[in-house]
Amino acid sequence: MAFNELNSVEHYIVHQLCGVNLNAGGVQEPKAGYGAHWVYRSAQDIRRGVNEVLVESEVKAALIRLNPEITQNPALADEVIYKLRAVFLAVNQVGLVKTNEEFFKWLTGEKTMPFGENNRHVPVRLIDFESLSNNKYVVTNQFQVHHRETKIPDIVLMINGIPVVVCEAKTPIRPSVSWLDGAYEIHDIYENSVPQLFVPNILSFATDGKEFFYGAIRSPLEYWAPWRVENGEDALAIRLGLAEIGTALSDLLSPVRLLDILQNFSLYGATVSLADHKGEVVLLSFWASWCAPCMREMPFLAGLQQKLGPRGFRVLAVNVEGNKELVRGVLERNKDKPGLRDLRLLVDSGAVASRFGVRTLPHLVLLDRKGLVSHVQVGSGGEAEISRLCGALLDKVAPGGSNQGAARDAVR
Repeated sequence: MAFNELNSVEHYIVHQLCGVNLNAGGVQEPKAGYGAHWVYRSAQDIRRGVNEVLVESEVKAALIRLNPEITQNPALADEVIYKLRAVFLAVNQVGLVKTNEEFFKWLTGEKTMPFGENNRHVPVRLIDFESLSNNKYVVTNQFQVHHRETKIPDIVLMINGIPVVVCEAKTPIRPSVSWLDGAYEIHDIYENSVPQLFVPNILSFATDGKEFFYGAIRSPLEYWAPWRVENGEDALAIRLGLAEIGTALSDLLSPVRLLDILQNFSLYGATVSLADHKGEVVLLSFWASWCAPCMREMPFLAGLQQKLGPRGFRVLAVNVEGNKELVRGVLERNKDKPGLRDLRLLVDSGAVASRFGVRTLPHLVLLDRKGLVSHVQVGSGGEAEISRLCGALLDKVAPGGSNQGAARDAVR
């Protein structure tokens, strides 16, 4: 059999995720493990029109299954689906980033509907984040979508009938083609030709079988990053063979990992939207318990937070070790010292550090009020410059002619 994009990388990805060998006529092989796992369905077997992104029958079934009020009155599911359709339709007016943010509120259970007793508003769940086996995870390939044009992404991953991951796979036997060609198709072609497909998107990825990179919607290609496999000998290596690509695929695209990214980290292209800090200047400080320079700069960061916080500034200390218990131990050992105890902490499972290309610690990323990257500092030192840059961003006049920091001070 001659190799092409379908029967090499694309089919390998399907096989790696769900154990189906498409080169052998869709034969299902036993998949190790229990609980949440991916199941293959061909695009032809999925009941939807090419102009539709959601598999509405699956969405409706999930709504009935996960929401007691809708279980009692299944007709309420249609009201939710009507709301979801409106989000997709808005993409041409308000743009992909805004509609993606809005749809994430539905995905994470932030949206409510008056389905309770006496029309009381209750949260609507599209996904079960507690019992992951209550969701249905589907992998499909050659997923045809039509909007301005007809496009056919190589692989799409769906949770409860909602497409959340898009992939382009390029053949590894043509040296002139790389993962960048796949990423370009997603970023420059698909996101513009069929933007509805990316309204519920968590992430997209591209691979040529040798390199594996992923990114968020509207993310410039230079911000796409390799996935860091935890506990790997060379966790940030980007030159990989198919076996190692399979390890990255299985880790990043496991249902547990994807839902963790969806629930805890919202990445929107070149912006980072942290729901609790919209409109603020944010300084991300990536650190680890073993990084002595990281620990030494914590008092400086705490002081910066205390000084600039009232003006709309926030330091987020992002631990890259992915272990909440370890972080609790560090806090306990340093409870009498200024620094960590005075900062808001995040424990990163790999998504945020990989997104920002963190390879060396300490690593600081300064974001403006829109969530755009304003400055990156790798290594220790430069405290005076960081202070100056943070102050300069806070001093900028916000759209509309008012200074947001000054407005906060006035309110306080």
